[in-house]
Amino acid sequence: WPIALIPVLIGTGIASAIGLVQLAGTGLQGKWYPYGDPALWVGMLATWSAHGACFAGLLLRKRWSRFLGAVLACGWALLLAAQAVEHVTSSQRNAPAELVAAVALLLLLVAIAFYLATSSVARAFLAR
Repeated sequence: WPIALIPVLIGTGIASAIGLVQLAGTGLQGKWYPYGDPALWVGMLATWSAHGACFAGLLLRKRWSRFLGAVLACGWALLLAAQAVEHVTSSQRNAPAELVAAVALLLLLVAIAFYLATSSVARAFLAR
């Protein structure tokens, strides 16, 4: 496995597991778990399901998983950017360390997306 694909595999696997916990918790408790709002519950389940599809695609070495992984990384980067802007523009006291960590994570997500979209190593590995 190319070294840069391993964090993507781990990340999508963890997100898939979160979706399974959401489903199991809902089934066992008989109520929307952990999100009480049904619309939010469905939206998050869709998000975890997309990660599950990417995880399965990576394990099966499907070409389309590269594109889906890049889209997921960009989506999380956009969400993080929106939250960072909201935090900076709020009237609350801003912690510089939190902003630096958010920017570093955002750059990492963008780098992962760029790698997945452009890497010939990942393309060749997933084409086998």
